[in-house]
Amino acid sequence: MDAAWVQSALARPWLRPAATSLVALTDDPVTPVRVAHDPGLVLHLLRYTRPTPTPDTFEITPSGLSQPGLCETAAALLELDPSGLPTVSTDSARVTAHVGAGLARLSGLCTPDAAAAVGLLLGTLGRSAKSARKMFPRWRLPAWVTLAVGFLELPLADVGTLGGHHGLLRAIRAAVRAVGGVPIYPEADPELDSQAPFLLEQARMVAPPRAGEVGDADLKLLPRLLRATAKLRQRTGQVLVPDLERQIDQLTAALAKTRAEFDATMKDARLRSLAEYAAGAAHEINTPLAVISTNTQLLRSAEDEPDRLGRYDTIIRQTKRIHEILYGSRQFALPPQPQPAFVSPAAWVADLEAEFAAEAAERQVTLDLPCPRAAARAWADASHLRTILSHLVKNALEAAGPGGWVRVRAEVDFATVRIVVEDSGRGPTAAAVPHLFDPFYSGRSAGRGRGLGLAIAWRLAKQNGGDVSYEPRPNQPARFVVTLPAVPAEMSDRRSA
Repeated sequence: MDAAWVQSALARPWLRPAATSLVALTDDPVTPVRVAHDPGLVLHLLRYTRPTPTPDTFEITPSGLSQPGLCETAAALLELDPSGLPTVSTDSARVTAHVGAGLARLSGLCTPDAAAAVGLLLGTLGRSAKSARKMFPRWRLPAWVTLAVGFLELPLADVGTLGGHHGLLRAIRAAVRAVGGVPIYPEADPELDSQAPFLLEQARMVAPPRAGEVGDADLKLLPRLLRATAKLRQRTGQVLVPDLERQIDQLTAALAKTRAEFDATMKDARLRSLAEYAAGAAHEINTPLAVISTNTQLLRSAEDEPDRLGRYDTIIRQTKRIHEILYGSRQFALPPQPQPAFVSPAAWVADLEAEFAAEAAERQVTLDLPCPRAAARAWADASHLRTILSHLVKNALEAAGPGGWVRVRAEVDFATVRIVVEDSGRGPTAAAVPHLFDPFYSGRSAGRGRGLGLAIAWRLAKQNGGDVSYEPRPNQPARFVVTLPAVPAEMSDRRSA
C-alpha cells in the first residue's frame, strides 16, 4: 500500500466494490460467496448492516445482504463518487481471511465471517497499521474492526484494554503469523498456532474467485438498479411484517402456555414431594414429640419453682408449635378432598366472631364483621372456608397493630362470591408480594405471618375451585380477596349455555 493510494483513499467517501459485486447485491437471493471476497463490499457491509454487528454476531447471510439500506447507500455513494477507488483482494488477503475464519470456526472465539472480514481487510489495507487507523474511523467502521487491524504492533492485552475483542484478536493474529507479510507484535498462541498450518495449506489449494463479466463502464446504470432493488425489498418487507408479527404473537402465546404448563407441573411435583415429606415427618416426629410433651407436663405438675415452671411452659409451647407446623405442611401439600355445599353467611360471621373476638380485644384491634347479604352463599366445603378465613383474619390481626382495624365483607354476582379481608396495616413489600402464598417464606413485612397460614388458605381455595389473591393498592388498606364459586360448576355451565 503506497502513500499516494492511502492519500487518495482518505479523500474518498468509500472504497468502491467491484461492479460485479454490486450487481450480485441485487440478486434474489443474494449469494454470500459472490460478495464475501470483495474488500470494498465487505467494508460496505460493516458500515451499513443493521443492527451494528459485533464479532460475536457478524455474519454474511442472504437475509443480511438483502437489507434495502445496503443497496440504497451503495447507489448514493456511487452517485457521489462515480469514479471511485476500486480495491481488489490479493492472494495474501484471501488466504489470511480463510485461515482466520477456520481458526474462529474451530475455536468458537468469534464468528468465522467476522474473522474472514478482518483478515481480508488486513491483507488488503492493513499492511500499514497507521494507515488503517486513519482510514477506518473516517469510514465509520465498527471499533472492533479498527482495533483488530490498526493496532497490530501492540500486545494482545493492551489492545484488549482499549476495547478490542479478545477472541477475534487471537484468531486474526494467529492467521497473520501463519501467512506472514504483515508486521505484528511477536506473541505466540500455542493453541491456535498449532492449528494454523493445516488451514494455510487448505487455503492455498482453494482457487481464487474469478472476475465477473460486468465492467466499470456499466457503473452508470448501477445506481438505478440498486435503488429499484431497494424499493422492491422495502415493499416486500412491508408485506412480510404483518405476517412476521402474527408469527411472533403465536410463538409468544405458545411460549407463555408452555411456561404455564411447566410451572404447573413443577408446582405439582413440589407439592407431591412436600406431601411425602410431611407424611413421613409427621409419623417420625410426632411420636417422640408426644413423649417430650407428656413428660414435660408431668415434670411441670410436680414443680413449684417459678423459673422452672416457665422453662417447662416454653418446652410445651414449642412442641405444640412443631406439631402445628407438621400438620400445616401436610394440610398444604395434601389437603383433604372438599365436600362442597352451600355455606350460609351467618355461619361465616359466627365462626369468625367466636374465634377472634378475644384476640382482637387483646391486640386492641377493631374487628368489623358486617353480616353478608343472604344471597352471598358460597359453594364450598364449610370446614375449608372456615380455615381459609381463619388464616386470613389472623394474618390481618397481626398486621393491623394496636389501634388498627380488620374488616371482612362479601360481594356476590351470579356465579362468584368475593370475600374481602382488609386491614389497616402497611401491607407487604413489593419484594414479598410474589411469595405471599409460598410456604415458609420468611421475607414478609413485619407483622405478617411467617408460616403456612396464607399458603394453606390459597391451597384450600384452589381445592374448592376458587383462589386467594392480594390486591395491591397504593396508600390504601391491605386487601386479600377470597374468590369462590357461588353455584356448582355444572349449574353455572347450564345457565350460561
